[in-house]
Amino acid sequence: MSENKLIEAAKQEFKTESYAILYAPKKCYLALFDGEKFVDENGEIEIKDVYEARIFNSEKELRWLSSGETATLSDANFVNEKEFVDKNENQKYLLWGQSTGKSNGNWTQFAEARIGAFFVPIANVADKDYAQFTTVEYLKEFEDGNVAVFEERLTGISEVEK
Repeated sequence: MSENKLIEAAKQEFKTESYAILYAPKKCYLALFDGEKFVDENGEIEIKDVYEARIFNSEKELRWLSSGETATLSDANFVNEKEFVDKNENQKYLLWGQSTGKSNGNWTQFAEARIGAFFVPIANVADKDYAQFTTVEYLKEFEDGNVAVFEERLTGISEVEK
């Protein structure tokens, strides 16, 4: 019953609406966790086949595997790390596709020839505009003296600013 374990883990960590990426054999969902269930533009998602999830908001990210492994990432995780040097709070990753200008409530449809059309949980993105994941990158000093990213945490999804 990994379905119940995913919901339990999400409820334990997130009391407010949060974004989610849910990986299942036949589909990767961009979703919202509303504190009780995962939803997409059509309503509640059937999560029985989900084998991996990343649930996130501006404060933390929960990484969940159907094997039972979980990890919660937040700034507090890294404050006491000896090698922790700094963080980059302004990293962004562009989502594939452009807005089609179509929406379903607070969800905007995007499309890319290689993957087809999909909905993103952000409202009113203008036709041909883009969306992005926002992240925090954590930096540490390695044994050779170089400083590099050792962990990143998703924090949100937003429209790309022009």
